[in-house]
Amino acid sequence: SAIGDCVHTLPLVTALRARFPRAFIAWATQPGGASLIEGTNGLDHVIVVQRNWLKKFSSIAAMRRQLRSYQFDTVVDPQSLTKSSLLGWLSGARDRIGFATGQGRELAPWLNTIRVAPQCDHVVDRYLELLRPLGISNPRVEFRVPQDNVAASSIQRFLHGTELTDFALLNPGAGWNSKLWPHERYAAVARQLRDLCGTRSVVLWAG
Repeated sequence: SAIGDCVHTLPLVTALRARFPRAFIAWATQPGGASLIEGTNGLDHVIVVQRNWLKKFSSIAAMRRQLRSYQFDTVVDPQSLTKSSLLGWLSGARDRIGFATGQGRELAPWLNTIRVAPQCDHVVDRYLELLRPLGISNPRVEFRVPQDNVAASSIQRFLHGTELTDFALLNPGAGWNSKLWPHERYAAVARQLRDLCGTRSVVLWAG
């Protein structure tokens, strides 16, 4: 559901497509993430899951019907939480791959049928470890972020008339207080980039 989690999951899609070039690959996520990954190379379909879908039986039943219509064989659950593993269970897929207890939380270790104990530290590498049961080991890490023509036009309008060519993007916002970093430290990073590399910074905001 989180943008950062979706970005971290992009290499998983690339690795799946490389191993299974003829497979139908779908990705279920909430609207925010869906707007980012729509058009991802190697992805056939995005299933948009509305927030709070678990609070109404009618929404759960509708989601089950939708998921079962695809007749999925395998689910890969990098989030391994109740809300994600329940989607896999509702899909009727025989093989549901998620993390073992520890990395897998809440009801996920019980709802997933194949549980992987991660060995890697970085989240991207841990996600890719979920592909081992599918015969994919040590895949190449590739971030194929989809191109968005509307976003590209907006960026060009922003850059028009400025002197920005080589620049860094800094985003001091976050959705969780535990992920916030003091703004003064972002300023220190910007000064270092300017003084050591001659690179100017553009501040973004989200979260």
